[in-house]
Amino acid sequence: MPKYRRKRTNVYITGHEPIALSERKAALLQPLVDAGSKGLNTLALNEIGVLNPSKTIGELKAIGMSITCKRLDVIDSFGNFHPNVAHYTFMAYEPDKLLEDAYA
Repeated sequence: MPKYRRKRTNVYITGHEPIALSERKAALLQPLVDAGSKGLNTLALNEIGVLNPSKTIGELKAIGMSITCKRLDVIDSFGNFHPNVAHYTFMAYEPDKLLEDAYA
């Protein structure tokens, strides 16, 4: 019986070879990379199908992704005010980064 393998999706980061990640991680990372210095907040990520980005962000940091997080007040597309929403910005891919440094 064949062993179950999770589907991998390539993520493209300028200056690096394509990186094969799980669909869940790729679904978060590629839009974040594409957003550049503008970044994306939790509400924007929810709109594209990423429901709980904080856990996946931690996993991406553990494999060498440098992602910053700021807390900002946001008004959603319906005009509702949301205080203290996480805003993520992809900074760099550092494949040599150690796991201990991921949450610094």
